[in-house]
Amino acid sequence: MKSAGPAEIEVFLRGARARTRGRARGADRFVDAYTGLFVTVVLVAWAVAGVLGLGAWLGDLVAAGSPGGMLHRQAAAWVGAGAPVLGAAVLLGVVWVGAVDLLRGLGPVGVSPERAVWVWPLPGAGAQEPIRSVRRMLWVAAAAGAVFGGTGLLLLGGAGSAAGWGAPWWQAVAQLVCWAGLGVGAVGVAVWAQIAGEARTPPWSRPWAGWFLALGAVLVVLAGTRDGATGRWDVVPPLGSVTVAGSLVVVAGLFWVWALRWARGLNGVQLRAAGARTRHLSNAVSLLSAQDLTAALAPATVTGVRGLPGSTPGWVAGPRTVVLFASLTALRTSRWRAGLAVDLGLTVVLLTSFAHTVVLAGWAALLVVGCRGLSRGTAYLADLRAGAAAERNLPITPTAAALMHLVLPCVLNAAVLAAVALLGGVSAGTSWAVLVLLGAVAGTGIGAAGLYRTLGPEPDHTQPPIDTPLGPVPVAQLIGYSRGLILVPALLAAPATVLLHPTAWPAALAAALALTGTAVALAISTDRKH
Repeated sequence: MKSAGPAEIEVFLRGARARTRGRARGADRFVDAYTGLFVTVVLVAWAVAGVLGLGAWLGDLVAAGSPGGMLHRQAAAWVGAGAPVLGAAVLLGVVWVGAVDLLRGLGPVGVSPERAVWVWPLPGAGAQEPIRSVRRMLWVAAAAGAVFGGTGLLLLGGAGSAAGWGAPWWQAVAQLVCWAGLGVGAVGVAVWAQIAGEARTPPWSRPWAGWFLALGAVLVVLAGTRDGATGRWDVVPPLGSVTVAGSLVVVAGLFWVWALRWARGLNGVQLRAAGARTRHLSNAVSLLSAQDLTAALAPATVTGVRGLPGSTPGWVAGPRTVVLFASLTALRTSRWRAGLAVDLGLTVVLLTSFAHTVVLAGWAALLVVGCRGLSRGTAYLADLRAGAAAERNLPITPTAAALMHLVLPCVLNAAVLAAVALLGGVSAGTSWAVLVLLGAVAGTGIGAAGLYRTLGPEPDHTQPPIDTPLGPVPVAQLIGYSRGLILVPALLAAPATVLLHPTAWPAALAAALALTGTAVALAISTDRKH
């Protein structure tokens, strides 16, 4: 008796699904198709209208921050006139590298747990499953890149003349092609890194293709934003843009072929691990669990402690210092130095590249760095939440342990936010000393908010959702996911206000101190209950 191969199993599974769908009545299938189409059209219309409205709001904000606007301040002389094209290129490169890093964390090529059990053991399936997985990932990445680029087009279209935008048809098509190529290139580099080994080493040995994609996309996005403002549908595309877009298509095609070839070299351990990690991420998104989402996206850490001496330092002499030493040990096994370099580098790029809107650039830097601060210095807290910490056996009170837990997140965020506020104050020509103080206070509050968010209780998944006109809303999951987020813009409002109105620093400092005290109280209360 001949055993069925992977192809026959796939045919059988597709037939079973078709027979299951065929059992439904024609009227039911028509109602399902009609409802799905109607809901899709409505959601797309809402999304397009929302993005256009957001673009118009951003255009008004940029106009207010430009010379002559109510949010404008003259940048310091050392900042210069700004280089928005270079800044956009650097930011796009950072986003692309972040996407590659995210894909590398997820695998990106893997086999789902159910296919690993039922399909993987079949003869010949070991060679087909990686190809199937990487082909699906390439299509998803190309579609995601095109959607991302289309969203950018809608934002610029909503901003209109405020962004100096009036793209002719060829430019819009070229941008979508470039963004799709960026997605394919990110998957290709991530697959190559997965083949190179499980160690998370930067893929700098072959950076040329990815950076060429990033630079080409920026050139096509920004080329002709002034001269092409009056472009019509019958305008012939310039030869340079056609060349760039065509080159990107060729490079994306090469990445497509290379990814399919590289995927054949993956072993079963890597494929199963990547599939389990992807399933963990999808479950976390379905449950709206912030802790599971953070754990699924967290980079793999090195086992053991890097850079620590062979013996315990002499200052570790009591239970409080033991908890602090454990926090430092967990911090050293994370990539906190790379995160610090990204935060400060992003601040410098925003302030120097968009000097004509220095206040808005400073606000954007504060918001991005502040939101990233919710996970800064919380590596030990994740271990504590998972039950891997042994401090419960130490003779230390819950309040004292909570205070020790606050030290590292608060100190790191205070230092980073103080540096960002200092750079913003120096760039805008305001009182940098007051901004450093406000940044330190806001950073302390954000560190406490990070502890409050990390150690907060899991949402009750048994609580039924609330019925609304838009459908059932899982309120408990949304509350758990948004825990501590509202404190970040509230705390950053103080340095943002002083950046624009330096004379308002007494009221801003009082408000920041009150909010920081509230965040610390919430963190200690949550930690004591954990």
